[in-house]
Amino acid sequence: MYEIRQQMRKQMREHRFFYHFVLGIGIFVFSQGCSLMYGNTGYAATAAILGIIMHNASVEKIFKRVFKSDAHKNAKIAMVISLFLIAVISYFIRLRFILFLLLDLASIILFTAIALIYSKSINRQE
Repeated sequence: MYEIRQQMRKQMREHRFFYHFVLGIGIFVFSQGCSLMYGNTGYAATAAILGIIMHNASVEKIFKRVFKSDAHKNAKIAMVISLFLIAVISYFIRLRFILFLLLDLASIILFTAIALIYSKSINRQE
């Protein structure tokens, strides 16, 4: 029974759009957590942290699949820091869901830009 569940998990992770779904859910959870952060920080902070974990787990895999190269660890660190700053800002300033969604997408674009810059610089050094 355990082996069957492990095999099903492996098949699910190998599905073409699995990490896209995880990223989509992570974007939604993070945006909802940040939009609720101004009023109820207990549940909202948990949702924001869970969203950051989902981003961390999926963005690198999607980048690797799309661009066929590994992302540098600094790109992942920059994305996590930017998401954390967005969550902290949402604690002090009440913003709308759409703005959090746009800021979230900007952090993913930041990850992609930094990863591409590092991959180009590594290729030039070789």
